[in-house]
Amino acid sequence: SKSTDVDGNGSFDQIISANKTQNADGSETVITENRSGDGSLISKEENWVTADKRGKLVRTDSDGDGNINTEIGSTIGADGGEFVENRTLTNTGALLSRTTTVTSANKLNIYQTVDVDGDGIIDRVHNQYTDLPADGSSYTSRTTSANDGSVIRQGVKWVSGNGMNESSQSDLNGDWVYDETTNRNTAVEDGGTVRIIETKLSGSSVASRSTVRTSANGLISTVEQDFDGNDAVDDVTTTTKALLASGAVVETVTKRSGNNTL
Repeated sequence: SKSTDVDGNGSFDQIISANKTQNADGSETVITENRSGDGSLISKEENWVTADKRGKLVRTDSDGDGNINTEIGSTIGADGGEFVENRTLTNTGALLSRTTTVTSANKLNIYQTVDVDGDGIIDRVHNQYTDLPADGSSYTSRTTSANDGSVIRQGVKWVSGNGMNESSQSDLNGDWVYDETTNRNTAVEDGGTVRIIETKLSGSSVASRSTVRTSANGLISTVEQDFDGNDAVDDVTTTTKALLASGAVVETVTKRSGNNTL
């Protein structure tokens, strides 16, 4: 157990205790209680783990009223994939919401269903798939659908093998037209690195652009921002760090407008 005197008046204001039980079937139960100094319950968590450690259940009373508010159960299958169920409950035990998530053993595929109001009907389906080509790059697609299968929103993201270049596209309303494209490209120069972040709305017009320059020693960074994509710099922020002999770090941030006005 752990007792804490928060205000230094000599009386304990918080007492946290944990009790572990080894069950006959090899499983393990840990009950953690958080109580105030007068002994009243603030919150309680019950954590159960199977003997083979492949199954877990966490039940939480978040407000100390004696009723379970959330239940999170997880199971690791024979193929290495994981199934997680997250349930929120009323004080009477009625279901408020339910989310299930299935993750493949290699973490590349994630399938999630959401019942937002606890009526037993799936309201949202999130599906994510990642492909890893031989060149070391990664390609990830994400889709959110309604319970009738219609697409609500979707997006794709590509990252180069060296992590220096990224490109993401988003369809924000499920009409199968990309509404936003963001490219992030990083180059290493003699004086440090330069990263350019460019966002385009539907079509090819540039909506915004940021250029980040970082010195080779990492002590100086400059961010130039073109907020409206008109190729004119609207804002420049420079951050300079100085290392003192005492080990302290002094950071100076200077912000100027595009015309160099402080």
